[in-house]
Amino acid sequence: MPFIRIALEFSPILFVLIASINFGFFLQGHFKLDNNIPKVALGFFSILGIIQLLSYPLVYFAINTKVIAILYVVIFVCAFFSCLLSKTKLRITKKDYILFAFIIISSAVFINFASNYGVGARSDSIFYISMVNENSVLKTIQTIGFRGNEVESVYYLYQSFYHLFSMLIKITRNIFSLMNSPIYLYIWGAQILFFYIFFEIIYCFAFKFFKKKYIIFLSFVIASIYLCFIDGFFYLALIGNLWRVLIVSLFFYLFYSYLQCNNYKIFILMGLMLSALVAVSSSGFYISFFIAISIFIVLLKKNLSKKAITVYSLSLISPVIYGAILIAWRYHYSNLLIYGILVIYILICLLLKNLRKFWKQIYTYLFLGLLVFFVIYSLINYKNLYPYNYYFEEHLADMCNQYFVFKNHKQILFNTLWWGLTAYMFYFKLKEKKFTIYDKTFLVLIILFLNPLVMPAVIYFITDFVYYRSYDLIFNIFNLAILFWYLSEKNKMFLKWLVIFQCLLIAVSLHLPFENIALGSIRSSEYNYGRLYKLNQNEKEIVDYLQTEVKNLNYRPWVVSQMPYLKGYVNNIQLKFGISDTREIVKYENEEMLENAPSELLNLFIERDFIGQNIFKEDPNYDKACQIIYEENVEYIILRKDQFKEKDDTWIPIWLDMRACSETLFQNDDYVLLKRY
Repeated sequence: MPFIRIALEFSPILFVLIASINFGFFLQGHFKLDNNIPKVALGFFSILGIIQLLSYPLVYFAINTKVIAILYVVIFVCAFFSCLLSKTKLRITKKDYILFAFIIISSAVFINFASNYGVGARSDSIFYISMVNENSVLKTIQTIGFRGNEVESVYYLYQSFYHLFSMLIKITRNIFSLMNSPIYLYIWGAQILFFYIFFEIIYCFAFKFFKKKYIIFLSFVIASIYLCFIDGFFYLALIGNLWRVLIVSLFFYLFYSYLQCNNYKIFILMGLMLSALVAVSSSGFYISFFIAISIFIVLLKKNLSKKAITVYSLSLISPVIYGAILIAWRYHYSNLLIYGILVIYILICLLLKNLRKFWKQIYTYLFLGLLVFFVIYSLINYKNLYPYNYYFEEHLADMCNQYFVFKNHKQILFNTLWWGLTAYMFYFKLKEKKFTIYDKTFLVLIILFLNPLVMPAVIYFITDFVYYRSYDLIFNIFNLAILFWYLSEKNKMFLKWLVIFQCLLIAVSLHLPFENIALGSIRSSEYNYGRLYKLNQNEKEIVDYLQTEVKNLNYRPWVVSQMPYLKGYVNNIQLKFGISDTREIVKYENEEMLENAPSELLNLFIERDFIGQNIFKEDPNYDKACQIIYEENVEYIILRKDQFKEKDDTWIPIWLDMRACSETLFQNDDYVLLKRY
């Protein structure tokens, strides 16, 4: 039975989930955390943080992926049995059953929504699918680009989130003796884990702060969904950037727990969260830097023990290693720099505990000095840096919500609600003059790194153009819970106005659904659309045929394709052009705005929306098509059947003329696969 076979192939994802639950219970008991902590999230992100630490030597020394796969299995098996081997008593309460039911129902609903969407025709998802797919068959971990070429970049090379799914695919393919890579294990495995952890975090936070306040409990759940999904990214959990807000939310939960119990061992878990943050996104490096500096400045006023200082400083090792690798690569320094930075870091960790008095004396000057430097540098060099208004601009094509954009009713309502409640809470704090250490941490974070006055310098020295991703530090699920809890305690009318606002927001959402046209749209209405692979049947047939054709070749043949998703699903090929080349090309109707074609090959075979469409200034010369195919050493050509050319005063399909230099290997209603003679 196909259903039973697919269910069995998803068993590694189930094992990861169960191992995460067990490890989460173990960590909760070992670190004496409260029972409301989300166990799966804690377990999974801690394992991911451990794997990230191991990925540095594994990738750096080009260890065989078979060894990496075995090591990952050992880690998850240890996590699976950790709860049984420890002294922790596994207590499943009535609340746990209710929580599980909530998570399963909510996840099922959103998984059904996500199944209607493709993998994102204009997003970076094809890059990640291709990289995960390729690394499941390659001997060493590599960064494979949009076109199937190896990319000279370390940004993604050391991100173990993607390594994990590559190894799961590798293991599954070997266990079940599959001919082709079960890439759906990544596409849907990431989605299933994301929704489970997402709703677990929401419900656990709600149980912690609003246990018997059912209306505000529900309002918090709704607000959290809008917070994370208002700009329509929920179906792209295969991209690590979507996971940032979950890890940041759990990190601040742990920091909040530390402030309540003063158990410095929690710093270890906080360090694993930062490691997991780097594992899912290169932006995790500078986000970790912002968090580490802000917390360090605030905690200097506390009388931390020497052990606490040492544990805190050592917990930052993963972002430090990643940063050292980035610096060495970006500025073309010798790899000896990496070792040098690590030696200096370890020395600082060892000496820091003996310099407590020194740091307590200078922390004010450290804070003010850093702030003044950023502000003055931004002011002096503002013409050569990103402008101040970049802080408020829309970044729709990236996986970030638009908290400063008020274009439609949905954004107006949600952003007004968020900023209004934040201002209201700040008003109460100022009025009562009661700022907790948690509050002060965020004030330092905002003043030093997350405000328009320092932004140009911070972008130049630290973040590059993706500065806006650090907004997750402010806009996250845990801070939303704190906001709702505080205001519900201070104002009895808060709940009434909150419900009214949310009813309006839901009503508007029925007209403006969670969808991001910049990244992809609903595909379920297409004929023969398959939800498992997120391809229609005709696309799937072409993918399977080409993969069978090239899988045993000892080189990567060049391919020209009019199927935008091809590289994500087929290994061992190189594309002459891919989504990264075509998605930025604007198909103007005004001929005066047309640009020159980047290449003759792209001019010939870029997909056109209608017959005779002019995309570039030069008209495509189809008489030279075969000549260019030979010159470019293209071996395989995939063309849509609805693409036509003019010949002898009539319009004929392009692929028919291409048979002059190629043979037809396979065709269906939409596509034809040709191989050059």
